[in-house]
Amino acid sequence: LPESMHGAGSPQAQRIMIARQSNLEMKKELAKKIARIK
Repeated sequence: LPESMHGAGSPQAQRIMIARQSNLEMKKELAKKIARIK
């Protein structure tokens, strides 16, 4: 997986930090606007 290539910490800890920093809810809303879904 790309997020675990650098080797700093466990892969699960890296996934948690990526999820925290990714702002998934904003991206979901943006995708809905692009797809014109309410």
